[in-house]
Parts: sequence; structure tokens; C-alpha cells
Amino acid sequence: MIQSVSKGYRLKPSTHNMVKKLQLNLNITQDKVIRAAMKLYSEHLKKQQ
Repeated sequence: MIQSVSKGYRLKPSTHNMVKKLQLNLNITQDKVIRAAMKLYSEHLKKQQ
């Protein structure tokens, strides 16, 4: 299992817990989980324009 703690993210504890669960399920770093989420969010915003 990949263990990594993302530095510098100011997220609510519930969000950190969600990221941690995704990290464990997908076996990827927290940075990659957050990057993927931001990419999906960006695509969502572009569709709404």
C-alpha cells in the first residue's frame, strides 16, 4: 500500500477522511486522489459554461 501524506492542504477533517478512504481503496497517493477530484471538478465547471 502506498503511504503518503499531502502537505499544505487545508481541508475539513471530513474531507481528509474521504480522501484517505479513496486512497486506501484505489491504492494511490493522497496527492493523486486530490488531483483527480480537481480534474473532475474542473471538467464539471467547463460543462456548465
